[in-house]
Amino acid sequence: MRCILSAMLMLAAARCPLAAAADGPLDVPVPAGWKMEYQGTDGLDFYSVVPQPAGSGLLMFYKWPPPAKPEEIPALVRNLAGDFVAAVKKGKAVLASEKCEVEGFVGAHCKGSYVVFRFKSEGVDGPQMHAVFMMSVDGLIWNGQFTGKPDDWAGALKLLNAIKKKN
Repeated sequence: MRCILSAMLMLAAARCPLAAAADGPLDVPVPAGWKMEYQGTDGLDFYSVVPQPAGSGLLMFYKWPPPAKPEEIPALVRNLAGDFVAAVKKGKAVLASEKCEVEGFVGAHCKGSYVVFRFKSEGVDGPQMHAVFMMSVDGLIWNGQFTGKPDDWAGALKLLNAIKKKN
């Protein structure tokens, strides 16, 4: 059910008109050389951030529509991680480990949880990984994922720690 909801939200976001990043409800400090796009309409807010050079990874996140409380985030992330493992098992990719170890991050205005998965085979650009995460930014719950190089995940996590709600 959550996978279907996530897919529907991403599809809806893809159909939204592209807006300037400044139009979104979050202040997202994008690292030098990275590119961010914001799409939003009718309360659906979707961010995508790409490390440069393009093609080396993708961070994307959107407002989580079901009612949720910040203290529920670790359990929600564990469920999303389990859904990801099940989806990978149906495909051709192979994970180095299926272990779902929930880790946390805390910024000045946000707090979240994530699970990182590494793939057994390397991509064209070297080792690849995938992270699923959720965070609370000043009380609003956001859901997202990152796919790319482990070094780019470190930059993405730093970005997530610095996100805050616009005044």
